[in-house]
Amino acid sequence: HLVSAQFNVMHRMARLADVVVTTCASSGNRALLRGLGPFPVLVLDEAAQCIEPVPLVPLALGCQSITAVGDERQLPATVLDRVACRRGLGCSFFERCVRDGVVAMGRGFAQLDEQRRMHPSIAEFPFAHFYGAGVADAE
Repeated sequence: HLVSAQFNVMHRMARLADVVVTTCASSGNRALLRGLGPFPVLVLDEAAQCIEPVPLVPLALGCQSITAVGDERQLPATVLDRVACRRGLGCSFFERCVRDGVVAMGRGFAQLDEQRRMHPSIAEFPFAHFYGAGVADAE
């Protein structure tokens, strides 16, 4: 009964919320999201790390637009099977959109140009090796 009660509380909270945050996998829980209708915006975090089919689960909920957040230069899609990689599953949805020109700088794509998380001495390596010095430390 406790699990059922917890589920009912989560479902009620989701119906009343302005924003629903869930993982890609949990977004496939139709019972939890039942009655919510399409979402105006889907925000997919760590989009460069999930294999291409994964965003299809939350996209199936219906949305007017998608915001994919990630970094395909440092954190690629996580695929452990070599055969799957050879067959193209090593590419994330995010990476394919960038690579195939679905989005481009100024047309739906924005690249971080200032970082605030790492000490400058640590940030020096990724700046030089992944971004061609296109990212600077915040002041």
